[in-house]
Amino acid sequence: TLAPTEARRFAAAGVSVRHCPTVYLKYAEGKHLWLPIRELLDAGANVALGSDTSGLTGSADLFQEMKAATLAANFVYGAPGLRVGEALRMATINGARAVGMANRIGSLEVDKAADIVLLRTGRPHLTPLKNVVGQLVNAATAADVDTVLIDGRIVLRGGRAVGVDETKVIAHAEAAASAVFDRAQWHVGLGKPPFPRARAIAETRMMGKGIGFAAEVGGKLLRRRLGLLRQAG
Repeated sequence: TLAPTEARRFAAAGVSVRHCPTVYLKYAEGKHLWLPIRELLDAGANVALGSDTSGLTGSADLFQEMKAATLAANFVYGAPGLRVGEALRMATINGARAVGMANRIGSLEVDKAADIVLLRTGRPHLTPLKNVVGQLVNAATAADVDTVLIDGRIVLRGGRAVGVDETKVIAHAEAAASAVFDRAQWHVGLGKPPFPRARAIAETRMMGKGIGFAAEVGGKLLRRRLGLLRQAG
């Protein structure tokens, strides 16, 4: 956790923080490593939302990340630990601020790029649509997206990528994965791990060195940054 004075130093220094709740929930690092989003937001720091990698989280669905962020914050802080409007800002304008592009993207305003996501709302889980922000955060998923525009150009229509043969791409991905599995003698099926020894080695390395090491390095970097902020203050 951060002390209030430390969170204020983050805000004063213009630090942006990327929050990836699902991956932390999946690996259950515990409250001691949970991002103190409430302290940071209350101090005025810019907190954005991320999905890490679909290899770890199972998807890169930012709608699900918004929901995970609010639910986890409720568990850590008590409801409402994170309001739905805050979660939506973390997924949009705060992300633009984090990469220094808030003057161009992140919100629908005059003179900004027309980056627009249109959803199909006539679905049971989104009906009746009475609280748009709340239902976007708590009920919507990427599967509800119908159309996406990037700077006014349609890149997704009817839920399918424009100018991309999705069936062909998926077939290539399946073939490439099968080739890797065959070389590794990794037999994919139901009822048992595909390759117990390889899985055990991977999990040992991931938990013992990968994530633990990342957390250790992240902690050191955080402490170093706080030290620099204290010196500057």
